Amino acid sequence: MFDGQSISHVPARDFRRSPFRKDIQMVFQDPNKSLNPRFTAFDCIAHPLKRLGGLREDDALRQRVEECAQRVGLPLDLLPRFPHQLSGGQKARVGIARAIACRPRLLVLDEPTAALDVSAQAVVLQLLDRLRREDNLALLFVSHDLNVVRMICERTIVLRNGAIVEQGEVGRCSTIRRPTTRASSSKRSPTLKSIQGSPPERLSTSGVLTSDPQRATSGNDQAISSSPFWLSRRSGSRCVD
Repeated sequence: MFDGQSISHVPARDFRRSPFRKDIQMVFQDPNKSLNPRFTAFDCIAHPLKRLGGLREDDALRQRVEECAQRVGLPLDLLPRFPHQLSGGQKARVGIARAIACRPRLLVLDEPTAALDVSAQAVVLQLLDRLRREDNLALLFVSHDLNVVRMICERTIVLRNGAIVEQGEVGRCSTIRRPTTRASSSKRSPTLKSIQGSPPERLSTSGVLTSDPQRATSGNDQAISSSPFWLSRRSGSRCVD
């Protein structure tokens, strides 16, 4: 749900003409694949402004692109460069600048720091938190690392096999009992450990859905919650693991 309207069944070919199209923007996991290698950094940021923002005048377009670059800490002298001429952190900033160019209300972030080193991760997370507060922006942060989630999110939802198995305020991460969540939030060893047991069979869409959070977190892997995200202009962050 977005502003009280369901957008889950809108075909992709129709959604591009939806009034919500520029209100929902995406930051992808791998900027090496999500940035057009034939576009300069300037072109990457300008593209959604031309397609969705209706900016055609060169002066207005350049002014908005430079404004977005400055907001994410990207030096203006890097705008003429191509993606392969930028560092990983710089490419991440281009991706974020592109996403905020049309002044969206919801930003969906798919593991935006996964390809960065620890120091660059902290800088990008601080940048996202600042943009969230300044623009009254809602963030849907998708991640497998709950330690990163704690730095930026207010509420956490844990998915397993497409079903919600745990949800609550981000402070509850340390007390969540499920092995899936414990594995994501472990601080001890970077070694990945297997989770005992077999994954549940995927549920058919004709199954019984519930909006009862008690049932969704009752310990029954077959129970899922159909509670939609009700997103409004209010500032907030959401995470899906």
